[in-house]
Amino acid sequence: MKIAAVLFGMFLVTALCAVPFGAGCGYGGNGNGDANGDCPDMTGTWVVMDHCEPGVIGSTATVTQDGCDITSDWEGMIFTGTIDGNGNTTITQDPLEGNMVCTGGVSGNTWTVDCTPDGCHVVSQKQ
Repeated sequence: MKIAAVLFGMFLVTALCAVPFGAGCGYGGNGNGDANGDCPDMTGTWVVMDHCEPGVIGSTATVTQDGCDITSDWEGMIFTGTIDGNGNTTITQDPLEGNMVCTGGVSGNTWTVDCTPDGCHVVSQKQ
């Protein structure tokens, strides 16, 4: 009986999402005029406002995005990762350059992450 209920629920969601353009089902944009699905648009230039190494403050990163996949080029150091519909991010440094993983999130034009293994807290502002 429980399996039938689960299958019916899956059918119902599929049927509801079959309406023209998948209205309300997370397809084809986030309503903000971009094509990033349900993910906030991070594309652009981000300036480091706070960092564990003061000499890094003021440096920039260029972020490109394909759907919910993001790539950050911070002065030649490449990080790749994802952003979800709530603005939560996880990025990993190119393995050839290091082994850093940064997790955090975007709120408005502010991106805050905490990185391991160095424990660095970074705050960037979108320009």
